[in-house]
Amino acid sequence: MLPIDQLLKAMHSLGADRLVLEAGKNAFVVTPVGTKDITKSPLTPYDVFRLVSPIMPESKKVDLVGKPSTSFQYSPEGMSTVEVAITKESNGIKAIFSPALPRAKPLLMAQPLTTDEPPPMAQPVRPLPPKAIPTAQPLQEPSTVSAQTVPLPPVGKPQPSKVQEPVSHPAAELPSTPPQQPTGTTDTTAPLPQHVSVSDSEKPLNLPPALTLKRASGPLPSLTLSTAPKSPSLTDREKVKLELEKLLERAVKMKCSDVHLATGAPPILRRFGSLIRLEAEAMDIDKARLLVKEILTEEQFKKFDSEGDLDFSYELVGIGRFRANVLRQHRGIDLTFHVVPSEILPPEALGLPSLVRELTRYHQGLILVTGPAGQGKSTTIASLVDVINSERPLHVITIEDPIEFVHSINKRAIVNQREVGRHTLSYANALRAALREDPDVLVVGELRDPETISLAVTAAETGHLVMGTLMTSSAHQTIERILESFPPSQQNQIRTMLSESLRAVISQRLIPLVDDSGMVLAAEILLGTPAVANLIRDKKTFQIPSIMQTSRNIGMKRMDDALLELVQSRKITLQRALEYAVDKKQLELLAARG
Repeated sequence: MLPIDQLLKAMHSLGADRLVLEAGKNAFVVTPVGTKDITKSPLTPYDVFRLVSPIMPESKKVDLVGKPSTSFQYSPEGMSTVEVAITKESNGIKAIFSPALPRAKPLLMAQPLTTDEPPPMAQPVRPLPPKAIPTAQPLQEPSTVSAQTVPLPPVGKPQPSKVQEPVSHPAAELPSTPPQQPTGTTDTTAPLPQHVSVSDSEKPLNLPPALTLKRASGPLPSLTLSTAPKSPSLTDREKVKLELEKLLERAVKMKCSDVHLATGAPPILRRFGSLIRLEAEAMDIDKARLLVKEILTEEQFKKFDSEGDLDFSYELVGIGRFRANVLRQHRGIDLTFHVVPSEILPPEALGLPSLVRELTRYHQGLILVTGPAGQGKSTTIASLVDVINSERPLHVITIEDPIEFVHSINKRAIVNQREVGRHTLSYANALRAALREDPDVLVVGELRDPETISLAVTAAETGHLVMGTLMTSSAHQTIERILESFPPSQQNQIRTMLSESLRAVISQRLIPLVDDSGMVLAAEILLGTPAVANLIRDKKTFQIPSIMQTSRNIGMKRMDDALLELVQSRKITLQRALEYAVDKKQLELLAARG
């Protein structure tokens, strides 16, 4: 795939008005005589993302949170600036490049008059015939009526030397014609402000309501402006909420994954797997209580107050969504915010092999995404759901705790998202109800207990495609975990059910890149082949890694193989790979061979 600058050069060389990048179509340009393809094959969603992402400012990526489009300017080296318009589509993003229009020059501001030479209107005004100009009547000055429009006194009129109290004037409409001055006389005793001409001084001065007029003593009147009182200060609860919003916005811009707020400690961010302690004030218990009361609903706070911990989702418009948890601990209260990515990326953009997309074509079966906490399981599940939402007219029901990614309702599928605690009592309750709600796909945020696992496997056997997550470290350990969650009397039955319904297990880890500029995904892939089904039924799950090694030609991959590929492509260091490897000596030996 050509880099974006090469595509833009092609656009300029062809004299085109636009360059369009859209998934499912060749990159093409729009010329005065029609369109012309400039790539030989259609772009995938990942191709478009890979071309646009490097030149897209981070602030514009943040702008796309909850917004359908954004735009920015890009200046390729050696070429003129282009305007880039990004819009969200059902299968990714669409980018349109067009020459940037020249910006209009700002209007010249009026220059202040100087004292070196008189202004153009400073000459005496000759009198007109008496009937041409009506005589302006002087205004009577009330004493206590509020005013917003105050006339300046006539130039040269003497004023008393006694300091007067602030006087308000009624909002009266003056005659449009200025009062007539005597012929051939001017008053030079009071210099006018440099930005006001003589003719302007005869017009009423419109002051904003927030300003008060005071008169000071002296030979001629002068204006003293005092500002009105400031708006009431924020409450303590509003202040701590504002501090939280600024901290979360900073975390998103820094590409952090988690934010920790613990009583007795300053804010701590997790960025690319490492914790960063900010230089800030430690949060005390009173501030923590105020913050919790401000961001939780009344119902949520009652639950936290009675149970001591709570999972919830938190959203900041224009910044992002966060999966949050609040708990009591021995020093006070601890809050954790996990950053939910602003976009649902296709599997290929996440670093998953292309065969993962094919898993969404199944009509029934069980697909499991596993790994420790914070390893991108929810992101992978959301990507698979988005593929279904974009390509197939199905009914999808998700059960989450809490809801993280929000799926569009304007694509091909119907996606109903339910949150445990808000929309249903438990995963098990929601699964039992879902079987009577005509679903095609069921998504279980976490398979936590035997009842939820049993219902999920049953749903997969009865003709539904079920996707769920488990906190396990490998594919074959996932199968053992499911089997061991049932009593011995039920294990034979669950073995048979699992062997027939299992379609795939994706076990994944996020590993820091060599330059610590981000994270890369290492994924172990187990497919539900007949050989794997036989091992599950025959209680020989310990042989599954051997089957995975001998079945690499059909897409299976062990974690050690995935780590070796990342080391050989120089995306991660060998030391990092050894931290996650199952057979460390074998991995080190293979890496040494090159």
